[in-house]
Amino acid sequence: MRASWSTLWSRACKEHVLYLPTVLNEYEKFIKKLGFTNLGVVVDVGAGSGLSSVPFVRSKCYVILVDISASALYLARKFYKEMGLYRFADLVLADAFHLPFRDKSVDLALSWGLLEHFKSEDSVRIVKEKLRISRMIMEIVPYRKCVGYLIAKKLAKLLNRRWPYGDEVERDYDEWGVSNLFIDPSHYDF
Repeated sequence: MRASWSTLWSRACKEHVLYLPTVLNEYEKFIKKLGFTNLGVVVDVGAGSGLSSVPFVRSKCYVILVDISASALYLARKFYKEMGLYRFADLVLADAFHLPFRDKSVDLALSWGLLEHFKSEDSVRIVKEKLRISRMIMEIVPYRKCVGYLIAKKLAKLLNRRWPYGDEVERDYDEWGVSNLFIDPSHYDF
């Protein structure tokens, strides 16, 4: 799997893929509504470009971006430098199954778009490893019933293009018995 992620992030680096401010602003509002801005140490597992940790860096949390791909961390460093945030985050090359942190040494271990790339048993191993190092975890996975997501995936298939976000395992997270842990965004005023 390491090779495929390195390829994906190398391509992103060459194409100068950065994120729209709109996406970041909406995500930042979401994090503030959850009250996750007064944390000490935040580890972003499978960080990719580091976008998912920007609200925490801006809230003065100590952020550690962890990824298995050196290309992803290169892109994160570039992205954070362009935003003037580089000195507030550290980068660690490691995989999600063996996080190099002591037990319960982290306030929040988060992932945005990580678990859907693994078989169920491997996803469970990742969640357990994050629970080992952290007091709290947050998982953000694509909402498979989102019309925009479905259209984008179908369009990529119709155009004979590879989905740019890697292979995804189709699963219903209700099978894990954690559906009650998901937050319904309709209950929040974003």
